[in-house]
Amino acid sequence: MRRILDNLPDAWQMTVKRAAYRAYLLLRPDDGPIWFRYGNQQWAAGNIRLAENAYQRALAIDPEMRRELVQHLIGLRRLEDALRFLDPALAAGDGWALASAARIARLQSRLPAAQAILARAQGRALEEPSLLAEQGRVLMEEGQHGEALDLFERAQRIIGTPQTYWEERYWLLLALHRLNEAYALTRFRKRKTRLRLPPNVSLWQPGEAFDEAPFVLAEQGLGDEIKFASCYLDLLQDAPGAVIACHPRLRALFQRSFPGTRFVPVERLTQQQKRDASLLDASGWAALSNAKQCIVAADLLKRYRPSLASFAAGSPILTPDPQLKQKWRRRLDALGPGPKVGLSWTSLGRHPERMPRYTQLREWLPVLVTPGIQFVNLQHGAHAVDLALAERQGTPLHVRSDFDIMNDLDDLAALMSELDLVISAHSMTKELSGAVGARTWLVYHNADPQLTWRKREDGSDLWYTSIQHVVTLTPTTVEKAIAEVNERLGAEFG
Repeated sequence: MRRILDNLPDAWQMTVKRAAYRAYLLLRPDDGPIWFRYGNQQWAAGNIRLAENAYQRALAIDPEMRRELVQHLIGLRRLEDALRFLDPALAAGDGWALASAARIARLQSRLPAAQAILARAQGRALEEPSLLAEQGRVLMEEGQHGEALDLFERAQRIIGTPQTYWEERYWLLLALHRLNEAYALTRFRKRKTRLRLPPNVSLWQPGEAFDEAPFVLAEQGLGDEIKFASCYLDLLQDAPGAVIACHPRLRALFQRSFPGTRFVPVERLTQQQKRDASLLDASGWAALSNAKQCIVAADLLKRYRPSLASFAAGSPILTPDPQLKQKWRRRLDALGPGPKVGLSWTSLGRHPERMPRYTQLREWLPVLVTPGIQFVNLQHGAHAVDLALAERQGTPLHVRSDFDIMNDLDDLAALMSELDLVISAHSMTKELSGAVGARTWLVYHNADPQLTWRKREDGSDLWYTSIQHVVTLTPTTVEKAIAEVNERLGAEFG
């Protein structure tokens, strides 16, 4: 029966899974990992008390599961709950517990508290990789990128596997402008997703010639897919017959922008499907099977963006629909006089490590009262409560009920191209805005290398000249960063 539980498909309804786990635990109440999974199912269903009881049963059977539980709760962004379960190990001074407590403080944007916790662990840092890594993450956000890289490399050497902390090392190498060293680490991403190809298709390696009609696999998020599309201009000069996979929401925009190129719409797959070695749906697999060579889109950087000078950041790479532009021009004009400014303050891709990058709409209320400016909502996702709050405060964002920001990307591109300014956090919205040439202010308040490596000396963005990094000092606080944006708005439109 345990084997059946281990292979229950993700697609099963939660009620069926919970019933299966409960039935098994009646027979084997001493199985700690199943109590843990049962707790996860109850938590996902909103049954917090039952979930906590299940977690406590798991810990009574195997106290070592406390570490896994704490990391799981952090992944759910239940930071206060993670701290409660962490307390016993923290009181004992366990190295991993100190690292986890520092991580929670950092994710809550309490860097001084994180530093204080790490200071307690200085004597253990030499042998505890998690402490070295957490200290490295604090330094990343403070902008001490060289020192942070040293710590991650020390942690990697202790663990002994070359792929350890590869993502953090990747971004730090980019921030230090060691681009080719960073690109070399992307091999671990492909190993993680277990890229599988038909027997007749070879994987393109940097330095090789292109086939006449290679298949380009875009396997990352929408923001990266838009960003890497700048390399398609170069690729199509070398391989005019290239067939390119893209997200269905981007197909119309890409097809218009790269006329004559075949784009294959491919649905994004679940994490389970990726673990099962699939990165393409049926239509994408059929298109790939007709090719001889497959190019992973991110690998195009190794060929076309080997240095900072190779990021031309010239004219817009994507072309909005002219008719949609006219529609949005009429709608924006109907809002009344004054500049029209779009706002996007967060992202749906809110992995715990990304949380400190983003803001909340209530923090923007002082900006939304700027006289004479009409603010337009560009934030995708379910934010009805936030928007209602802004409405009650007398600072509404204009919202179109017939416009799905998440899915109508052709409309979104046209709208942003007609705005006087876009203000955006680090998200897909910013990438799309830059790609269509819309004037954009990129706002962030820490020195995360994923953001800072893209900033040129004049404040413009490495990928798109229409984007400006507008916060002068990083790291800073959210309040100070937004106050600086407010001052800039007043100086320009006041």
